[in-house]
This record gives sequence, structure tokens and C-alpha cells, in this order.
Amino acid sequence: MARAKYFLAAAFLVGLAIFGWRYHWIEAANTAERDGFVDKAELILHGQFPRDALRPPLYPLLAAGLAPLLGGPFVAARLISNLAACGLALLAFGFGARLRNERVGLWSMALVLANANVWIFGEEVTTDMLFACFAAGALLAGLAYLRRPSARTALAAGVAYALGAWVRGNAALLLPALFLAYFLAPRARLQRRSSNPFSI
Repeated sequence: MARAKYFLAAAFLVGLAIFGWRYHWIEAANTAERDGFVDKAELILHGQFPRDALRPPLYPLLAAGLAPLLGGPFVAARLISNLAACGLALLAFGFGARLRNERVGLWSMALVLANANVWIFGEEVTTDMLFACFAAGALLAGLAYLRRPSARTALAAGVAYALGAWVRGNAALLLPALFLAYFLAPRARLQRRSSNPFSI
């Protein structure tokens, strides 16, 4: 099943890339793409750093960094959304597998892959899909920490949250769930010890 999730993610990425190349080769008017992330990436490529108090800079920075390799900031930004959509699907598998088993993980992943909004936002040059991917990563790491606290899972949650905050300012809404996982984790550890008195 582990191979199946990567096969599905790869097939999904290819499908998104082909669909975008065929039907979405320029920014759409009167859509969420009006925030102008491609313009910001072009400013970065010309040596200027866009200052926007409402929109953190990670998305245009990534688009500008990949633009020379992919033929322009629009294609780069679209590919970032494609990859983020694939990441979100893999994280859905992670939630299902951790909460139940790998079969449930595959069903969770399939539901994400069949969601029309994932296809739409996975093509658009917006921060929606990238933020969703980082947010899901932070929450999955928080769930892993709740089940088995460790420095590695805490670091993973922190890095995912920080990246999400560099994509959208409303990443702060993730903090209550992450703090809750932190405070409940010792209780979960004590429950495991009480159920198995020989555990360390």
C-alpha cells in the first residue's frame, strides 16, 4: 500500500501538469489569481522585493526561484500548486493511516484526489493549496506528537507551521490545535504507562 500512495500521487501530479499545460497557461481574470503573485515573482527576478503587509513572501519567492528553470514565474507558481496538491493528498493518507490503518489512508487519499476543489486550487496560481499542504503537515505532526511525543515530531510541526505562516498570515489559527496537542501529550504518555506498567 505504501507504493500505491506514491503511484497515485505521481499520477495525480502528471494529470495536473498536463491539464495546466493544456488549459491553464495564463492567469485567469476575475479569479483568486488577481492577488498578483506572478507580478511579485517578476519583481523579485528584477531585483526588487515586494512589500505587502497582508501577503507573506514565500510563494512568490519560490516561484521566482524556479522561474529560470521552468520558463517563467507563472509556470513555476502553477507547478508549486501542483506539487502542494500532491503533498496534501499524501498527508491525507497519513491522517487515515495514523488514525486507523493504511487501507483507510488510501480511502482518505482517494477522497482528496476526487475533490474538485483540489483540482481547481491545485492549478491556480494562489496560496490556497500551498497553505493547505503546510497546514495539514503541521496538524499531522501535531497528531504524531500527541500519540508519541518526541523532539523530531515537535520540530516537524514547528517547521510546517513556520512555512505556512510564510505563506499566509492566518496560519496563527493553527496554534490552538498545536498547543492542545502539546499539553495533552503528557497525559497520553501517562495513559500508555498505566496500561503497561513495564513500559519505560
